[in-house]
Amino acid sequence: MQAFKAHRWLLHVAGCEHRARLCRRSFRRGLAALKHGSLRAAPILFGNSFPKSGTFFLKQVLVGFTRLGPAVDTGFPVLSMFNQLTDERRPVRAIRADLARLRGGDIVMAHLAATAEITSDVCRPGVAAFLMLRDPRDPLVSLVHFLTAHRPLTYDPPDAGDVSGSVAGGPPIL
Repeated sequence: MQAFKAHRWLLHVAGCEHRARLCRRSFRRGLAALKHGSLRAAPILFGNSFPKSGTFFLKQVLVGFTRLGPAVDTGFPVLSMFNQLTDERRPVRAIRADLARLRGGDIVMAHLAATAEITSDVCRPGVAAFLMLRDPRDPLVSLVHFLTAHRPLTYDPPDAGDVSGSVAGGPPIL
């Protein structure tokens, strides 16, 4: 019962945060409209990347567009295939609903797979899509750095041969 109450509280907090983000987005859109005029004709700037593959760098590049023309950093978290509270895969209809809420001039980052439905929502007029690509070995190195720097080791790490094989392009270690 206690876990259920804690989960409901987390959902309430997440709902409040989402409403606050929507208010902040409206305020930012209003400021951008005062500066640049209507945002309706501006494209949605959509950045998609694999986690730990330069998402922050790509976002900084896209946010730079706010200085050049009608673009707004929405302040939304990265759109993901997985629920951040439960780590469960999100239904495609929920992802598509998030994409449908985007408006001209919005800057959004995502970690989305290229399914037919999602691709049709992103690759359309009015959306300028940017895809960050990296050597597949780079995210592995970045992930190992992230895990060792931010999380205590609670598992037996793989031996050095497995890691060096993955970095060299061998089979995955997970």
